[in-house]
Amino acid sequence: MPKINTGLLAVLAIGGVVLIASTSGKSSGVPPINPTQPNTPGTPVYPNPGGATRGLRNNNPGNIVHNNIVYNGEIIPSTDPKFKQFTSMDLGYRALFEILYAYQVEGYNTIQTIINRWAPPSDGNNTIAYILDVSNATGLDPNQEVSFDFPEDMEAIAGAISQQENGIAADQNALQAGYDLFQQSNPTM
Repeated sequence: MPKINTGLLAVLAIGGVVLIASTSGKSSGVPPINPTQPNTPGTPVYPNPGGATRGLRNNNPGNIVHNNIVYNGEIIPSTDPKFKQFTSMDLGYRALFEILYAYQVEGYNTIQTIINRWAPPSDGNNTIAYILDVSNATGLDPNQEVSFDFPEDMEAIAGAISQQENGIAADQNALQAGYDLFQQSNPTM
């Protein structure tokens, strides 16, 4: 997996779309995680006091919201008013990979464009921090093209999304099982 060599990062939000420009050079790259300051890159989301986060309770590591797409293993009707629920974490990750693949087909093929679509500022997200967190966690430049031709990059992105959404590291066994299920349903991968 290529490492970030971003140098200085310039961040610009225009019309609800976050743009990050990087130049190689003198800086160390993406800012380090700082869990003590709100709305800074790396600010973790802490689980609820009762235990697992909503995404983990729902077997939905990406916190996929209700929409008109029905995924394999989706529980219908969901008892969660906002987010989809899945019968297993593996199938929750499979759905996340399905979405990332659809994004790639639609031309969303960098961390910046993927996260702008996944967690847009118009939904109240700190999209800049999210992009930088995923970039930092994966070691990929936010503007570097990513593809399912390099499954380790897509697995790293899905894992970073899960960590961002749930505040804890992704379950690597469930992540891998989800990718395997995704790949079985998309044999051209």
